[in-house]
Amino acid sequence: MSELILIPQTQFEGVVVDGDLDATLALLADMCRANALTAVKRAGSDHPGSSFSAMDIVERLFYDNYYSHHEDVLREHPWQGA
Repeated sequence: MSELILIPQTQFEGVVVDGDLDATLALLADMCRANALTAVKRAGSDHPGSSFSAMDIVERLFYDNYYSHHEDVLREHPWQGA
């Protein structure tokens, strides 16, 4: 069996999918799911369901909250606050 490893934070920075906000957030949510699976397995649990199902909502809420307080960063993204 292969070893599960965490995706480092540096891999999350600057992720953009063709300037498409929804696709970018979906990819970030999938990356978070991979990290959640790794953490759940390392903890010896077999129930990642709640972490997986909530990830798209959490990612969108984080995006909306973070960028509403960091307009300078938002202007640098290709979707220009879409």
